Amino acid sequence: MTERRRDDDAEWLLARERGVPGPNVSETTAARYERLQGLIQELPETPGDVAPRAGWQQAVFAAIDAEGDVAVAARPTPDVEPHPRLTRRATLLRWVALAAIAPLAAIAAILFLRPPPGPDPVAFATLGVEVVHGGDAHRSDDPSVGDRMIVRGAVLGAGELRVYDEDGAERARCSVPAADCVIERHESRTKLQLTMQLRAPGVLRPVLFAAPLTGPSAGLDGDVAAAGRVGISVITHEPIRVR
Repeated sequence: MTERRRDDDAEWLLARERGVPGPNVSETTAARYERLQGLIQELPETPGDVAPRAGWQQAVFAAIDAEGDVAVAARPTPDVEPHPRLTRRATLLRWVALAAIAPLAAIAAILFLRPPPGPDPVAFATLGVEVVHGGDAHRSDDPSVGDRMIVRGAVLGAGELRVYDEDGAERARCSVPAADCVIERHESRTKLQLTMQLRAPGVLRPVLFAAPLTGPSAGLDGDVAAAGRVGISVITHEPIRVR
């Protein structure tokens, strides 16, 4: 690229930033700068809970200045002051380089400072149901009135079991240890067991919340919506039909 071409590019970039007419450049050159700007604009924003390392901007400036100092030291010292246009072009190129490097430096800071993502609670969650038949003779293995239903759930961290009826009303809950609620914690994993006596025919739906939802129930749909609003994963079991 000739000196005249570089001067035109610098003048064009300055005019473009100021929003005023400037010299013409080739379509290829303009497209390259547009592409560079587009790539910078497409970079993701820094998450609100991540703070880049303090002083990273100064470190970028220092790296650019150091590179420039090496280049100057390698050249003979001129006897005259550099032409103002050349000085302005060097400053502009420095800012163009910074515009390309700074977002990349921010991304690098995010990648190094962001804690590794934790395990997916749903991937480690389990939910199962066992029916213990009562003393009456059964003609099938279907759950019946008089049987006991044992709901077992396991999840990373704390959790909560609830059982809803076919209308979505809560019928049982296991969130604190009780006679019908057994909770065992081992390291980061929690096991819950809810025992429920089947006293009436109908449909029951066991649900495991991958963190305690607590508070009064708003029904199945309301509880699931409330869990979603606070980022609690929900695991549902297929309906259990009691005859």
